[in-house]
Amino acid sequence: MPDPAELIEPSAVHAAWLDDLTYSALQLIAEALVELAGFGVSAIGVVRDDGLLHTAAVFGNDEAREQLAGHTTPVEALHAELALGDRWGRFTFVPHERLTERLPGWVGTYDVRDVEDAWHPEDLLVALFHDDAGRLRAALAIDVPDDGRRPGPERRAVLERFAAQAERAVVSALEKARIADQLRLAESAREIIRRASSDLDVSLVLERAGDALLASTGSSGLFLRAFTDDGRSIVAVRTDGTRLPRQPRTGAIAERSSRELWRRQQVGAIYRDELVNLDDNEDNRTIQSLIQDSPIASLLVVPLGVGDECVGSLTLSRPGSAPRWTAAEMAYTFDLGGDLGQLLLNARAYDREQRLADELRALDDYKNRLITTVTQELRRPLSAIVHDVDLIGRDSLPVHAERALDRMERTSERMVRLVEDLMLLSRVADPEHELTRGPVDLLPIVRDVSELTEVATRERDLTMRVRTPAFTPVIALGDAVELDRVAVNLVNNAVKYTHTGGTIVITLRQTEEKDMVELIVADDGIGISADDQQQLFTEFFRSTNPVALARPGTGLGLAIVDRIVRRHGGRIEVTSELGVGTTFRVLLPAGG
Repeated sequence: MPDPAELIEPSAVHAAWLDDLTYSALQLIAEALVELAGFGVSAIGVVRDDGLLHTAAVFGNDEAREQLAGHTTPVEALHAELALGDRWGRFTFVPHERLTERLPGWVGTYDVRDVEDAWHPEDLLVALFHDDAGRLRAALAIDVPDDGRRPGPERRAVLERFAAQAERAVVSALEKARIADQLRLAESAREIIRRASSDLDVSLVLERAGDALLASTGSSGLFLRAFTDDGRSIVAVRTDGTRLPRQPRTGAIAERSSRELWRRQQVGAIYRDELVNLDDNEDNRTIQSLIQDSPIASLLVVPLGVGDECVGSLTLSRPGSAPRWTAAEMAYTFDLGGDLGQLLLNARAYDREQRLADELRALDDYKNRLITTVTQELRRPLSAIVHDVDLIGRDSLPVHAERALDRMERTSERMVRLVEDLMLLSRVADPEHELTRGPVDLLPIVRDVSELTEVATRERDLTMRVRTPAFTPVIALGDAVELDRVAVNLVNNAVKYTHTGGTIVITLRQTEEKDMVELIVADDGIGISADDQQQLFTEFFRSTNPVALARPGTGLGLAIVDRIVRRHGGRIEVTSELGVGTTFRVLLPAGG
């Protein structure tokens, strides 16, 4: 029997597929069993999705570590071997004399003691570890008892206690590893979304998602295809140098397979000798034949979709040295297919919106040109009419003619204002008409507007209050003429729609952050309904309120205000209630 000191030399096999945290946990468990259970060697194997028991950690003997490195045992073969033994709780003991065929593994070389219950190098003592659902997760094998004897009843009870603790520790470590793997895959999915969603162009989505998918799935290549509205496909290919097998029919086959897989809500795998979740038909056999003589050992076909619609397909490849696709990987790539499907659907919608936006911009440009042309043509004859009306002497005219002349004068003035509003609206809505920015003190503008409306407010017994800083200028950055028009239109609106005896309050100030200037015009007038507020800044919109319709207007004033404010990088807000009043709040960038 070898020297126990030699057997306790730390040694372990680090499986490449184990993360460091899980390996360290298994290694500590193996080490504890050697040091506390009175055995010289312990080995922990983990059951993976391929139906094999993979050696994960070995402690206590360098020769055992070297022989068991990368060692696998079919789970069925292990069960068959253990069926020959005696159950000792979680452990099963198989004496060497019962074994008909020893499974490959490590067998120690040492002298057997000359006692009745001596431990033989080919004796087998294995504990099977199951999770709460009863699934086999791992196996613990121990060898080389320090007293050279097969365990008696008392020692078996001690081993059972150790096995119970080890089972909880091993299953917990593997469960944490599974959760960590899920989190890693979930983070990969989020990374794909983060990297791809910054651009909604379909081609860019495919390009950016491709790199992230290769990194997150450990694939050697991918073929990402997006189905479009017009029946074409947009394709992105990523590879580490190993090209995906292709032939003229592969695109159509991938689309048919993906649509069927999305209908079933599954991911399909193609191996050289097996099809998983895919029908054994000519299409899939064609793809299978392409990888037979290639460096690629498997393909994973992932449908991309949203709801009932499959919008694309993703094919991932792995070389012969890579492991088979695990259930967790297939489940998460299916989830990624849903995420990517949503991205592609958003990108398609964005493409449609961009085309529509281009058409609307072209239509808006045409409208602006038309308004400019029409107003220029109207301006000349209107100016002539106004001029001629002014030249007509009123002293010799009969009463009915003078009344007619007054109507002509009012009508022509209204037409002139309409033409001027149209020209201003066309100018401030034209992106090619550059805004000349400069510091504008709004204090004199607000005071001038309040003075200009003084006659109208006095005639209708309106109270107007102006609240501004006493001495400090309120500087906005923009065009003085356009900002004057904002104040004029808002105050005129308040005067027009406030009942006799009502109150109008104009407030001008800087915001607390000093980065914006705030102009508020509030009244206790007729108010605006919630439905009308939705269209308030639309050209030519007039309120559905009969009281408001009875008062003259073109429906351009607030549209002009909105265009000017947005053109200056500001915003306008409205709060109103029928019969209570209306408040307009304009925020403009401060000008220093």
